[in-house]
Amino acid sequence: MYYAQRQIAALLILSLTAFLCVTVICMAPHPGVTDTLGLDDALVLLSDGIGQTRSDPEPITTGADATETPLITAVQIAVDHTAGVVLDTQGVAIYPIPLTVTAADFSPYRRADAGNITDGAAITYSTLIPLQVTGLKSGPEHSQENYQVLEGVMNLVASFTVKQAADYADVMFKVILPPGTYDMSYYNPQRAASQCLHIYRNTWLSMKGVTIRKADTVNGAMLRNCLGGSGASGYGTSGNLILEGGTWDVQMELFRSDSTTDRFSTLRLGHGENILLNGVTCRGSINGHHLELCGIKGCSVVNCTFEGYLNTAYRGSNDYKEAIQIDIVNNDAIAPAFGCYDDSVSGNVVVYGNTFQDLCRGVGGHNAVYGVYYSNVVVQNNTFSYLTGEAFYGMNYANILISDNTLRQVGAGIILYALTPSADNNFFLTCGQTLPTLTEIQHKDARITISGNDIHVSPLSPLNYGCGVMVYGCPYSGTLCAAHYRNATFWVRGVTISGNLIRSARDAGIYLNCADNAVVCGNRIGTVKKGSSFDGYGIRLQRSRPTVTVIDNQVGYSVLLLRRQPVSYQICSVEPEQES
Repeated sequence: MYYAQRQIAALLILSLTAFLCVTVICMAPHPGVTDTLGLDDALVLLSDGIGQTRSDPEPITTGADATETPLITAVQIAVDHTAGVVLDTQGVAIYPIPLTVTAADFSPYRRADAGNITDGAAITYSTLIPLQVTGLKSGPEHSQENYQVLEGVMNLVASFTVKQAADYADVMFKVILPPGTYDMSYYNPQRAASQCLHIYRNTWLSMKGVTIRKADTVNGAMLRNCLGGSGASGYGTSGNLILEGGTWDVQMELFRSDSTTDRFSTLRLGHGENILLNGVTCRGSINGHHLELCGIKGCSVVNCTFEGYLNTAYRGSNDYKEAIQIDIVNNDAIAPAFGCYDDSVSGNVVVYGNTFQDLCRGVGGHNAVYGVYYSNVVVQNNTFSYLTGEAFYGMNYANILISDNTLRQVGAGIILYALTPSADNNFFLTCGQTLPTLTEIQHKDARITISGNDIHVSPLSPLNYGCGVMVYGCPYSGTLCAAHYRNATFWVRGVTISGNLIRSARDAGIYLNCADNAVVCGNRIGTVKKGSSFDGYGIRLQRSRPTVTVIDNQVGYSVLLLRRQPVSYQICSVEPEQES
């Protein structure tokens, strides 16, 4: 009996082993596809996976065979006449239908988990052509040569995707840099002026293990997608871009904080559509933005790091700038050298899983145009640490979700304006110099959701306010638009602030001014320190309407020490509403 049981057990083990072997063989990559392309070359949107390949469709032509097609043969000829680059023929792939790449392919981000607001960027292509850059050299003595090599490769791509756009509309060029640290000169000795590295449509710039260092102190961006003076307009100039991996280092130590002239942004992107950044590090900004999104429709920034900010004496000190600026192409002061000023506004933006540290501000912008809204924006699962300013600071936002972020030692938490008290300084007329009526300009439901954030405002915040969350409307009090808006109230409508943990704040844990149809619920607010502008409140409502609901909040406890704070910290101040 015992022997028979052992035979049965052995047969079961053999059967299970055979089944597993067959399963492994069936799951093995298709020969000649995964072996030559790699996972990164066939990323597509999946609902249940991250950075995986889809088995259907497979490339209909791969490797060297694909170079026999006329489009790729033309690329091979051009590459043969370009220094510092080779065509990786084994990685070429042609697909029967376009592939789509979104933030979900590089991160756990899912549109369904973000209020179904947006996918962000959606990159598409049917043909992949990998270009291996071979001409880069380490050492500052090669900085000018490195610039010429990489700019030459980018111009090579543009000769197809820009100059022959109709033929190469579905072709993605993957420009692959070899791992290493490369100095790059942004000074043009022939013109005695700054020069910039450019990226053009349908480019996948892969910089895994690469650091590009700015080797000079000229004022100018390290990378941009829009040629200055090109007359670019709308969103079609240079999109369908992927920036993957690598570090862009401006070398802040080369600049002086007492300079009254040094000021520039690191990466500048404008007049484009569908741009995705994954795993990119932006190290340092000189009184500018690490990443500027000016008139970008569809952008995803995932798994990136933004660190270091030098506050120069340009315009005096404390010239607060966002690491990621979401902006509009309205005038030269807002978007210098970004082509046609046509009020192209950024929207459909996902900022997910990033790290912001040792900065001024995190995400947002400090400009707006009357009646034009930054819409469909998700800021989720990011970490903000040691900011002198706000983690999020923005004006004129609609359909925005700011959720599940961690804020540590920030100057203020999440700040949103329907109008600022100093509107003449940061709100502009449209490019047509028109103003909408007050009825047209007011959102009946801005759909602003701020939820699940863990906020710790520094007790040493240099700001006049240090709220955990502030959503602010106010009456217009300026002079430039007084004929239209004198004393009119810009209400902020349709706000939900829920489930946030505000460990400490100055002045107020949550502050709403001129709010209408808002809900503040389920928040836990700990220590609130009296600041310089008004007394400390757990939740403060001012000039807000009775349509604001405040319910089920825990106010007046130290979350860490679990002890009751003085009663003054529990006051909920409601002032009479002011009609428009």
